[in-house]
Amino acid sequence: MRQRAKKALKPSGLLDLPFEVVVQVLAQLDNPFRLSLLSRTVREYLHSNYFAFVHVRLLHRSTARRWTCFWFSIRAPAEWQAEFAKHVLLPIRELGVDFSSCYRLAAIPPALGQLSNLTTLRLPSLPLAGPVPPQISTLIHLKTLDLSLNYLTGTLDVFMSLTSLRVVKLEKNQFDGPIPASIGNLIHLDELALSHNLLTGSLENCFAQLSRRVSLLYLDGNGFEGEISPSSLQEFTNLYHLFLNDNFLEGSLPCVSTMSRLRVLSLQNNKFSGCMDAVNWEHLAELAQLNLAQNSLSGRIPSSFGGLRRLEVVNLSSNLLEGPIPEEIGMLRNIESLNFSENRLSGRIPSALSNCTRLYKLNLSGNKLEGEIPSEIVKSLRNLQFLHLDRNCLVGPLPSGIRMLRRLKKLYLKGNRGMKGVCIPPEVVAKSSIWKLLRENGFI
Repeated sequence: MRQRAKKALKPSGLLDLPFEVVVQVLAQLDNPFRLSLLSRTVREYLHSNYFAFVHVRLLHRSTARRWTCFWFSIRAPAEWQAEFAKHVLLPIRELGVDFSSCYRLAAIPPALGQLSNLTTLRLPSLPLAGPVPPQISTLIHLKTLDLSLNYLTGTLDVFMSLTSLRVVKLEKNQFDGPIPASIGNLIHLDELALSHNLLTGSLENCFAQLSRRVSLLYLDGNGFEGEISPSSLQEFTNLYHLFLNDNFLEGSLPCVSTMSRLRVLSLQNNKFSGCMDAVNWEHLAELAQLNLAQNSLSGRIPSSFGGLRRLEVVNLSSNLLEGPIPEEIGMLRNIESLNFSENRLSGRIPSALSNCTRLYKLNLSGNKLEGEIPSEIVKSLRNLQFLHLDRNCLVGPLPSGIRMLRRLKKLYLKGNRGMKGVCIPPEVVAKSSIWKLLRENGFI
């Protein structure tokens, strides 16, 4: 029987043409929307290692519309990249990868620098690796840059000539070195996100040059060190978020009293010292989240905290704070999570905490608190899910109202010598969830 001839393989098409011919084909795409026709014609080989789907927005006619085209990967020949950028992608204003179908790029193609009309570049989580090509410095109209969650290396100098930038997101990469003084070139900057890189040095020069219009500043998770002088941040009155946590900063707390719009302040895991009274907390009326944990702050918790009526989350754990918990804490009607653990606080647990009815997490463990657990707290805080009072000097008996904490998931009362041998109140139903939690803590 005669064997059938093998079916001839399809020619790989456009990618196999001589480069001179390819240039002529691309040159015909004077209207960028003709790319869709080209895509249908050569889809079977354009959808390859050379290209990845992206969504782009074009500056075309009177309206900008979103459409799908192909973007080259680093595996495409350099000549291909240059010509494709020149003839097809030049009109693009916005460029971002479609995660559902993209090919993962290995590096940022240098030909990206030819997209002179680009105002938005979003390439997060691809992952991209290696240094940022210097050609990116030619994108002088760029307003939004997002290269976050990649493996990019090098210094930040390559971005300092992009003077139109308003939003810079470079977090979770491997950029190193200091923040250059030329950061002052970015006079329109609204958001700067450099979290979780390998950046080092002092922040004094950065704050001296940084645009005062910035509202979102994320510098956490790096290797910044040294002190922040009291005057360094006084002029940043537009700040909405300030993240300096997980660095090696030291000295007194930075002066944030002028930041009347501040909503989130995160300074934990540094080496800040001194008293909290150095800050005029009453001026931060919009503050919703405050994290000063894992520093060396001393003195008392300021009573002025009671004026921060918008506070939802407070974490002052692992410091050297002492004295009683101020009764004014009970004025925080919006507080949901309160953590004063691992300090040297003394006195009784203030019954005024019963006013904080939205509280779902209360952690006062590892202090020197004494007396009984106030019955007002267990009767009023019906939303409590996590209650940490272990390793203090509390005594029994347990308040009978503890049975009302029906939403409680975690309870820690061990390490209070005055509670040893205390009985579970008879009002607590045997085998109920709160009964089981009390049994786990050694109550009988």
